[in-house]
Amino acid sequence: MKKIIGIAAITAMLASGAFAEITFSSWGRGLWFAAANAEKSGDNETVTGVSQSWGGAGPRTALCIHGSTDNAGFNLDVFGNGDSISMGDNANIWVKPIQQIQLKVGHMDDNITRGDAVWGLWNWARFGVVGSMGEGFIFPDGDAQGAQILVTPVEGLKIIAAIPLDMTGKEAATTKVSDEYKHAASYFAMYTIKDIGTAKAGVQCQATGKDKNGDDVDFQIIDAAFELTAVKNLSVSVGASIPTATSYVSTTDTTTGVTTYSKTVPAINAYAAYTLNALTLHAALGTKINQADNKKILEDSDVEKSGFGIAFGAGADYAFENSIGAFVDVRYANSLYENATTADDSDNTTFGFGVTKGFSNGVIGVAFEGTTNNAGFYSLKNADDFAWAIPVKVEYWF
Repeated sequence: MKKIIGIAAITAMLASGAFAEITFSSWGRGLWFAAANAEKSGDNETVTGVSQSWGGAGPRTALCIHGSTDNAGFNLDVFGNGDSISMGDNANIWVKPIQQIQLKVGHMDDNITRGDAVWGLWNWARFGVVGSMGEGFIFPDGDAQGAQILVTPVEGLKIIAAIPLDMTGKEAATTKVSDEYKHAASYFAMYTIKDIGTAKAGVQCQATGKDKNGDDVDFQIIDAAFELTAVKNLSVSVGASIPTATSYVSTTDTTTGVTTYSKTVPAINAYAAYTLNALTLHAALGTKINQADNKKILEDSDVEKSGFGIAFGAGADYAFENSIGAFVDVRYANSLYENATTADDSDNTTFGFGVTKGFSNGVIGVAFEGTTNNAGFYSLKNADDFAWAIPVKVEYWF
């Protein structure tokens, strides 16, 4: 009897394996700053170092493993960052009880709904305002570290519920249901109209905030966007993010005792890209409406003091023959957009240019980047110092 059961188990395993697929992929990038400026021993010096586009330990290497059948699968990323190895963006299991519904549990980085404005310096060192104008600039993603439900009832329509949960186990990993669905979960929908574009809408539930008087306030963030693709070689995206109430967050510096404020504010962002043969042009605009002005708040002791934050950028990519490319990128953010204040030396101008050489599974490049008001990766002596760097980029994909 045991022999029969064993044979049956092996047969079932082989049968299921015949319809399963396991694939491996990898992506990595590193930036060697051949030269840059940084404060050393009380003065600015020319230094060298290694980092990542987002300022973390570099280089990033990865092993991404994906397994799937028609109704079940998994995703697992293992990242190497500098001299450490850790779990990456994905470690999840998914099951489709029916074709139109997928349940996924674990760590997720699907970016199903996300609307980006990614070009130029985003792919190098994200100095200054560059870090605020990139992934999710137009519309947020539906990722969650916990559970995700994806429903595709008809062609072109996707509905997502993202439910963030603690995954450490047992009692620590429980959340009151009313708190979870009212104060943490996100709900998104997107519909693609063939040859026209994609409309997106969503609600991000927020933790209980504080109003200007310090009283509790329940609120959500309403998101909406449209990505136009009807015109050949042109893409235009516009997105808005509107909180249903204003929530203030105060932070007190333990050294100076100074309290500053941030708050949820409406934002309207736009991005466009146009390709003409080998040339691609980029432009982006970002706004923060009624942004907190901490300079006036400190002067007048009035947390409602605010102003209009604005940022914009433009750039170009050119593809030469033999997989050689060049880029230029210039961006600016006023002081309210960048630092929620009208104090001196708080705005930011960042620019860069460079060249790359591509290969079948990789690229090497060198660029120059500059940014005002001490907004580089390395700290400088004075708040208004100009930061610069010459990054050498190495990148691969398999």
